[in-house]
Amino acid sequence: MRMNACLLALASTLTSASVIGQVSVTTWNMEHMMSSKVFNEWRAYCEPLGWVEPAKRVEKPKHLTYCNALNGKTMSGKPESLPLHTESDYGKKLQALRSARMALKSDLFALQEIGDDEAVSEVFPPSEFDVYFSKPKNPDDTLAQNVAFAVRKAGKLKVVKAEPYDALGIMSFEGRKIRPGLQLIADIDGTEMAFLNLHLKAGCRSEPLGDESRGNACGDFRKQVPPLEAWVEAQAKAKRDFIVLGDWNRTLLESDMTPQQRKKGMNYDTKHPARIDPKDSAASPLLSSTKVGSIVNEISDDDPKGASVVVARSEISARRKTVEGEEWDHVCHLGIDHFALSPSLASRFTKQMPVAKGQDYGDASYAREKAKPSDHCPLTLVIPTVVR
Repeated sequence: MRMNACLLALASTLTSASVIGQVSVTTWNMEHMMSSKVFNEWRAYCEPLGWVEPAKRVEKPKHLTYCNALNGKTMSGKPESLPLHTESDYGKKLQALRSARMALKSDLFALQEIGDDEAVSEVFPPSEFDVYFSKPKNPDDTLAQNVAFAVRKAGKLKVVKAEPYDALGIMSFEGRKIRPGLQLIADIDGTEMAFLNLHLKAGCRSEPLGDESRGNACGDFRKQVPPLEAWVEAQAKAKRDFIVLGDWNRTLLESDMTPQQRKKGMNYDTKHPARIDPKDSAASPLLSSTKVGSIVNEISDDDPKGASVVVARSEISARRKTVEGEEWDHVCHLGIDHFALSPSLASRFTKQMPVAKGQDYGDASYAREKAKPSDHCPLTLVIPTVVR
């Protein structure tokens, strides 16, 4: 069953509840953000190489991002924005992120593509926010792209526990470590809620996932399905509302597609069945050889009760790129940042489907001579707090 289709039925169970407040949550991929300290290390390593990524056989410090990451070019190599190769120019990116953060009043920020925990503090001041960072226990697992939470100290959300969810950090078919998740349990008005911040494997945006034997991006993505489903099931068993949020690197809903993507015939996750074999139920054991179609439909088998997700629709007001002929036609990556809610949490939205909203960074951020803050835009969901 597609959980979004039955949301109105779920909402009818809340007729006796009263809304007493709201909690605002933002997911935000900050595109290779690093602290000033790490930026200077990155520059010292990459500038002598001409800002070109070294050959794969060259051992590079694991905490440094790609040398060509902030070249100001599109995926096809066309100039798009200011290259961020000096501390002064990189500072423009940080200032733009600070300005965007100040405009958002969220209680919780789930962040992706963070180089180090100090980087978070340069945008989210420690006097106002507590930071939780997915630092690996094993130094060999050090990554340049990490996830983090920034929690507003004066907000309604009180952290009970925060820890890495290492099960998502699988090894790719290329032998590289994939980003782990970061889970946080918070008390909101006396009730616990769980959050899982993730940044899933890129490169399998819309096709069926298949099985784990595929030596490609979809095979890697498929390996992340069992730990994600296990986390959802654990929250359901604990009878705890939850949100899985972050950069899914996958278009989950048809409503997240642009007209250009529809014209090209691109698919979306929930168009596919949970399992490729029609005789195979999503509630049956998930083996490494099981061919999965849709990640959302696969984890939404309601076994145990409540182990399903309702994906919020996204509305991002974003301008067209000034560079023509690109795969992506907007300045934000549309349709891959998502909020997936537990059914009981989604049922709080009694009159409509949950909708996450965002907008781009404004006129001052987009031109070849300007520092682009990020290729993602912050996306915010306002959650009703209810009396049960």
